[in-house]
Amino acid sequence: MKIIKPLALPLAILAALLTACGGANSNPAAKAEPNMQQAKPSKQVKVFKADQSVQCESEGIALDDARLELASAGIDVICAQKGHDGLNRIAMCGADTGSLNVFVIHPNNLVDAEKLGFQSTSELPEYQDRVCEN
Repeated sequence: MKIIKPLALPLAILAALLTACGGANSNPAAKAEPNMQQAKPSKQVKVFKADQSVQCESEGIALDDARLELASAGIDVICAQKGHDGLNRIAMCGADTGSLNVFVIHPNNLVDAEKLGFQSTSELPEYQDRVCEN
């Protein structure tokens, strides 16, 4: 019991701090207007096409060039980024890099993007998704 008593005060302080900082709803906007519903983001899809880069030989298709391919087909690009298919590769000149050009588009443009050879990132089992910031 002697060991527990010295820990009681720090644990009580920690519990009080966590209770004060946490709470059921820590969003200040939601507290200011509890009846206001937050707008849901429109559904978007991510598509990709390999950039065809080759180790020691080629940097592949630039992101802007792939974006232009989509734009030329009338597909609005919401966001563009480089990505990777998630597969491990041998480090060897002439080998594929697994680098991808990844684009966020509207779902109604998916069929048109697929006609250009783009695929949904959901087709890549090892793809590590990240937030698109471009």
